Amino acid sequence: MDNIVDTMNKAYENFVLASASVLESKESAGGKKCSLTDAALENFREKWELFRVACDQAEVFVDSVKQRIGTECLVDESTGFTTPGNSGQAAATSAATSNIVG
Repeated sequence: MDNIVDTMNKAYENFVLASASVLESKESAGGKKCSLTDAALENFREKWELFRVACDQAEVFVDSVKQRIGTECLVDESTGFTTPGNSGQAAATSAATSNIVG
């Protein structure tokens, strides 16, 4: 999970830097279109796409964890499995998971 967060964070930082580069290149060109601005815009598009992919990967990971937790709670409920002294906690976890998954 840390790797996913680190990847998304790095992609975001690169995206922000690319955004700043576009603004700087436009200002230095006096608002006119030039090769420097075009290169900055292309870099911006690439960094945006990488950031979007990193966010999509994080979303897939979160969805898989939610599904796994939901499945584990359903199995625990169907088998009646509870840890001694934690039946209230199991019910609360099940209810919370149902809200997340459903």
